[in-house]
Amino acid sequence: MRKEAAGWLFTRTLIFVVAMAAVTACRSVDAPPAESLQFISIEEAAELPNIERAGFDIDDTLLFSTPAFDVGQASSHAYDSEPFWTLVNGSDRGNSRVKLSTRQIVERYQARGIPIYAITARSGFGGDGLKSFISDELGIPANHVFFEPDGKADRIRSLRLDVYFGDSDSDIEDAMDAEAKPVRIQRSPKSSYRNKDGSLRKYQPGRYGEAVVADSEN
Repeated sequence: MRKEAAGWLFTRTLIFVVAMAAVTACRSVDAPPAESLQFISIEEAAELPNIERAGFDIDDTLLFSTPAFDVGQASSHAYDSEPFWTLVNGSDRGNSRVKLSTRQIVERYQARGIPIYAITARSGFGGDGLKSFISDELGIPANHVFFEPDGKADRIRSLRLDVYFGDSDSDIEDAMDAEAKPVRIQRSPKSSYRNKDGSLRKYQPGRYGEAVVADSEN
């Protein structure tokens, strides 16, 4: 009985130690206090040195695209189905708008002769509509727009991007994984990309010590 009790106590202690380690690990990547964020201006973001190829996320980075997603959500199509994405990818024109902050950054890079690439986590069904909209609005060639619903790191790496701009935590993670400089664009408070509790999803600016572009919500 004593051996059994000792074993039970050891097991409980081990579970507690593992649980505390997990909590500590989670806390280590919590978003830092607002006063410690590394803010850069739109002008500084547009003039980053040693950049030969630049990449941008699309939703909540290049575009405020909640209205296009609203069209899909209002339909009878199941979320993430082929008909859903075909509808959403064809609904940016006339609904989504280019964010003024990132337009300025893109145009400055283009003026510097730096090729621009756009990478989205959307599925590519009906993707020609989105490619055409991005091309018409921002001058980014249609063949520079990529759909990567399973993660962007491989694409960022294959394109040899020096910098990648994105709003979500996963954008920053993918850029870091691909060894590109990550830069955070602030997400519009009107974005519909939220958790069930109403908080913005995958959005902790400064979580990884990345630079955050000030005044880039719109």
